[in-house]
Amino acid sequence: MKHKLCLYIGLLFAASVSHAESEVLSGPAINVVLVRGAEQMTNPHVITYRVAEWTQIRGKWMLPDIGYYDTEYGKDQIWFAGGGLYVVNRPRVTYYQEFYISQEAGPESSELRRPSHRNQS
Repeated sequence: MKHKLCLYIGLLFAASVSHAESEVLSGPAINVVLVRGAEQMTNPHVITYRVAEWTQIRGKWMLPDIGYYDTEYGKDQIWFAGGGLYVVNRPRVTYYQEFYISQEAGPESSELRRPSHRNQS
């Protein structure tokens, strides 16, 4: 199952590279890297979640968007890949939509695959 996820990520990356020269995706690439985690402050000190995500933005397109999320030391893991675009990008209002494909892994997961949709404003 991880092989299929790697295939999806590879295809998504290849699509972003192949379209990099088109007018829509022209311009400088902006790389956004997000790494964060949380830990329970009372005993026992347990990591509640960890997340890492990389997105490349060119013009109005966010492609690819690849990431990893886990809970409690990797017992439930979610690998995701997707892309999106800025619908409205003005100084006071930013609205973008993204589409993700995710794959659960880890000993406590149910190995689910599910597409998800995120609106952000």
